[in-house]
Amino acid sequence: MIRARLAVVAAAGPPHYASTFVGREGEIEDMRAALGSGVLVTLLGPGGVGKTRLAAMLATATATEGVDPCWVELGPARSFNDVVDAVGAAVGAPTSRSDPLASVVAAMTGPATLLVLDECEHVAAHLGRLVHALRAGDAPRFLATSRVRLGIEGERPIRLLGLRPDEAVALFTDRVGALSEVTVAPGPVRQMCDRIDRLPLALELAAGWATTLSVEEIAARVREPLDLLADTPGPSFHLEGLESSIRRSHDLLESEHQVVFRRLSVFRAGFTAEQAQSVCCGSSVEAARVVPALRRLVDASLLSSDTTGPVARYHLLHTIHAVAAQRLAEAGEEDEVRRRHVTVMLDLLESAAPLREKDKDLWRSVVAAEYSNLSWAIEQGLAGPAPVAARTIAAHLGWWWHLESHRRDGLRLARAAIEAGAGERTPLHARVLLSAALAADTADPLHAPGWAAEAAQAARVAGDGESDRLARTLEAVYVMWRDLDEATLRATALQAEATARGDRLVQHASAVLLGVVAYLRDDYRRSTALLPDPCAALVATGDRGIASTGLAYLALARARSGDLITAEADARRACSVAEPLRDLHRRGVAAASLAEVLALQGRLDEATAVMRPVQDVLDRLPDPVLVPGWERTAARVSLWSGNIDDCLQWCEREAAWWGRLSGLGDDVSPETRVIQSQALRVVGRFEDARVLVDGVLEETAQGRFPRARAAACAERGHLLVAEDDDAAFEAFHESLAVADQIGAVLGCVTAVESLARLLPGRGSADLAVVLVAATAAARDTIGFRVDAGPPPDVEPDPALVARGKGLGLAAVELARRMRGTRTHRPSSGWGSLTPTEETVVALAVQGLTNPEIGTRLFISRGTVKTHLAHVYAKLGVSNRTALAAYVESTRGREESQ
Repeated sequence: MIRARLAVVAAAGPPHYASTFVGREGEIEDMRAALGSGVLVTLLGPGGVGKTRLAAMLATATATEGVDPCWVELGPARSFNDVVDAVGAAVGAPTSRSDPLASVVAAMTGPATLLVLDECEHVAAHLGRLVHALRAGDAPRFLATSRVRLGIEGERPIRLLGLRPDEAVALFTDRVGALSEVTVAPGPVRQMCDRIDRLPLALELAAGWATTLSVEEIAARVREPLDLLADTPGPSFHLEGLESSIRRSHDLLESEHQVVFRRLSVFRAGFTAEQAQSVCCGSSVEAARVVPALRRLVDASLLSSDTTGPVARYHLLHTIHAVAAQRLAEAGEEDEVRRRHVTVMLDLLESAAPLREKDKDLWRSVVAAEYSNLSWAIEQGLAGPAPVAARTIAAHLGWWWHLESHRRDGLRLARAAIEAGAGERTPLHARVLLSAALAADTADPLHAPGWAAEAAQAARVAGDGESDRLARTLEAVYVMWRDLDEATLRATALQAEATARGDRLVQHASAVLLGVVAYLRDDYRRSTALLPDPCAALVATGDRGIASTGLAYLALARARSGDLITAEADARRACSVAEPLRDLHRRGVAAASLAEVLALQGRLDEATAVMRPVQDVLDRLPDPVLVPGWERTAARVSLWSGNIDDCLQWCEREAAWWGRLSGLGDDVSPETRVIQSQALRVVGRFEDARVLVDGVLEETAQGRFPRARAAACAERGHLLVAEDDDAAFEAFHESLAVADQIGAVLGCVTAVESLARLLPGRGSADLAVVLVAATAAARDTIGFRVDAGPPPDVEPDPALVARGKGLGLAAVELARRMRGTRTHRPSSGWGSLTPTEETVVALAVQGLTNPEIGTRLFISRGTVKTHLAHVYAKLGVSNRTALAAYVESTRGREESQ
């Protein structure tokens, strides 16, 4: 009866599929290249990976290429005779009771025959005997499907895993479209496909729910691989339930291998053979037997291996892992095996701990390979037999959460670990609190200061000085954003204490903090002096987070000081240091610094390109990530690029961030409000722009934010030019004075240019030419290419241009001597003189000739003569002698008063 049934099945040909075939182009090419006379190609893979479907597709395709495909289904076969009978029926061999194998060999037509042997894993030994006999004659091509390697000489295995991501989405979309007219959103579907390992069978079964659930509901419900897929009726009669398919592979294993298989389910990611030995040995499995069991599981397609690195790593597919976990629960071994897993993970972190201080890059790579296991160990340990070990793992992972894109996950796990030790007054509890503070940084900026303060207090109570200093360093960072004086005091004290204790991390971190505070105070000289050494020391130990931020602020400080070339090198270094981190906060700060330096050089397209990769990631995140200065830099680049709407939108985004952090509603930094004002002025909204500038000037009246004040004064000058050039002249002068005082070279250049544009209307066209030439030379020297504005409308005298070029940045001092306005100036007397006329008088009284005065003030002798004529008329004198007497008498009256 069995042989008769086999004959019917075998003669039926490849299975017929009404649905379309999706993907596997690469595997098809590999199969075609490998198939040849006498060659056995084996498609290997777990149940549900699509071995039979792929073999059927190739068999059907070869039928049009002069090859005769013969399909043999060996699932029901149990003996060698069953195998021979099935193959004989497929190739049309005459029935022979005396020697059926010889009959099959005689029926073969060589390479023109493709013998497809489906489901061979349980008859591998019998199949080897058959293949050996067929190779002795006119050998056909062989294509087999199996869950395990067949172990036949000359076998060429092609291992199948899940589809590529785009292929998986395409398959699911195709199957859903055949059942329901819905639009498939690729985002949630792609995540669902990953959760079920992109196995074709699993995708088919998930799509089968499209008549009952929406696509979004299907994606949301497939949280665990077997949630909707266990023996779910699929759209085609031949589909086997996914869980049943995997269980059948499991049932082929020997008892010892089944034990190892289920115990491996405590791993949530890859693992090594050594780790598997530690977790799986004991009670019926010796440690020495674990590695051979791993090989058997790999051969059975229940375990994947990666042997390309120095240490082989293994992992279970999600769907297979779910079945293994069910088996572990059924065996009642969960608590003991999970305890071993937590111990293995803690041992790994303890052995790697020294690297955290000496080489954080290497330490991060160790944690990265095991993070899924480590986080799972915390969850399982806290809920089960090893809470102390799990809390210790959480204490170790604070820096990982801080430096990588796992802050929210870290904060969740750290909170759970804190709750598990509530009421403790131990160093462990303090270190877990510190981990929470490190994870909360930028992930939960509203509550991060509280975590840091609590960690510091707990560390002091427990006598853990190292954790106390690090927690107080975090506190000082948060203090910096509200009180620069207090932050300076704290950072200075921490630096001294850490130096005395040999705590190099806090020593260098506090030094960087002092350098950043100096930058925020607009003390660029101090900032550029403080930051280089600690940044270099932190880079050397792999403390990339603090180092990259320090380098970013160093670049900005140098840029403000007029050293754009070195600033660009520092900013690129900041980006390079931050690049290995999956921390958008650090990478964003570095990218923003480079973008701003490039923009100042007029390289606006490059600046935009630098910011785009980080912004693309930020746009895809469900929750916003704090990147200080990001929105302001984007707004400034947009403004200089002429994208005013984008500029205003970026300013609004910063306002939303400030409101979220302060809880006091939308607001922006003074510097960003000046950018808003500039954008509003460009589009003609002068009153709105004036309101913003007046607010900044009021806020900065007591000396706070001097650079913002300098920019606000300059913006006020631009708003006043059309209606009151005296007031505008005074505003530009104040902008120049403030910028010069703090060493903001770029601000000085733009302020001098603004003053120069007003000089022709004030009778100083020659001086305007000198100043414009001087600022142009300064811009060329430092590479400053944006925000120049139009030049004054004067005819440049080549001699004056040459003088100005030689003057360069020294023009700042010359321009500052011109301060004064004509507002309410009398028509005669000393008070009627302009600032330039006062300077001409002072030089004339000293005895300088007209040419000498012109050389000193970079104006022509004719202009000097004109100024003196105006002076004589206003003071009622006729020559230099009378002028000297007038000046002497005026001084005498002032001294007597």
